Amino acid sequence: MKRLTQRKASERKRVSLSKKKPVLRRQLAREAMRRTSGPAGMRGSNGKELQARSGERHNGDAEYATAIRSFEMAARHFQRQRYDKAKELFESLATTAPPGVADRAKIHLRLCEQRLSPATRPLRTPEDYYVAGVSELNARRLERAVEFLAKASKLDPKREETHYALAAAYALQGKADAAIAHLTTSIQLRPQNVYQARRDEDLHSLASDPRFSHLVHPEHTLPTREDA
Repeated sequence: MKRLTQRKASERKRVSLSKKKPVLRRQLAREAMRRTSGPAGMRGSNGKELQARSGERHNGDAEYATAIRSFEMAARHFQRQRYDKAKELFESLATTAPPGVADRAKIHLRLCEQRLSPATRPLRTPEDYYVAGVSELNARRLERAVEFLAKASKLDPKREETHYALAAAYALQGKADAAIAHLTTSIQLRPQNVYQARRDEDLHSLASDPRFSHLVHPEHTLPTREDA
């Protein structure tokens, strides 16, 4: 009799556990979904959300291209000594453009201010030499530009804008090897420089150089045998 009672109790326990297993499985499944779905705001990702994110990237590219066009217009005003108009555009870019363009606009804004109220002071820092070099570059005094920019690069080799300006100066001098070398370093330090290089008139002499095409249009470069 005692064995029969124990057997029945054991059977009832197995039945009870079998009823609980689906519940436990559902609980574990829900817990797994919570762990893998991320924060509440990230759940339910679908094609529309991915398209929206892709659209945001394209909008960012369009914004950068617009800022580059405004920067080029300001630079033309500067080269034609229309410092007031250039200053106005650079001021706007310094506060509204994407970070890379805004940083350059701030430096050129200083150039405009120096032209409008000139004051001589000794050059000490990498930025001092960079600003002086860009000023000479815009005035097309290329040897002086290279001299100042090379000094800036020696003091701070990691300034991507200095390498970019050196690339422009050497390209205008017809020194393609030096221009490509500095442009390569500039893009390595800041890949966004590709967009500016594609449109920069100062780099026009490099347009037919395959090395330049590889730098600014890497997506069009055919794979080599080693890459295949």
